[in-house]
Amino acid sequence: KLLGDNFIGPEDWSRLLGLPVTGDKPPVPSWITPALLEEICPITKDGTSKVKDTHLLVFVPESLKGEALTINSLRPLATAAAEKAGKGTVFCDQDWYKGEAFANAKAKGSWVLMPKKIPEDTKKLDYAQQEEAIKAYSAYETNDARSMVAGVVMHFLKTGTRIHETESGWCKDKTASRGRVVVSCFDSDGLGVSYNGGSVRDDWLGRSLARKS
Repeated sequence: KLLGDNFIGPEDWSRLLGLPVTGDKPPVPSWITPALLEEICPITKDGTSKVKDTHLLVFVPESLKGEALTINSLRPLATAAAEKAGKGTVFCDQDWYKGEAFANAKAKGSWVLMPKKIPEDTKKLDYAQQEEAIKAYSAYETNDARSMVAGVVMHFLKTGTRIHETESGWCKDKTASRGRVVVSCFDSDGLGVSYNGGSVRDDWLGRSLARKS
């Protein structure tokens, strides 16, 4: 209740995609408490916004109707759901990562508490410089692409709101060529996934974070 539309649970997956959540379904972790959600958000740095308003709490399923949830398996499901609801484009028209391990990665069902914004002080820095910058966020770690994509996409299907519309975040994943994976701006053309060598510095590119469990 504290999180409102910032909560994406198993029931949301089933309702929005029309498929039952299967596999491991752990409860919300005990460390995610009302007190934590009421804390002042360390990401926004405005001194007033609370975690419950600036973060998504997302359940990322192991599987849907017995099929492992991956970035690649989510694409057609989310696209069909958005078309049915008249919500516009979900994923950019790209297929370069179809055979990449990170886009086919499987995992047990888990809960992820992730900021809805990329920290401003991680932007305009290359990947190595960001490693120093994120030390200021000791309660956080670099998010994985599977969780970030799931959170951003499911929040959009639930609310119609595109978060990270004008910003992108490096994730912990790498491509087969050792490029660092970026989950890119979620604008009207859809959510993009790209990669680079880690030396790029831009005002739209920062670090995707998730709260440490």
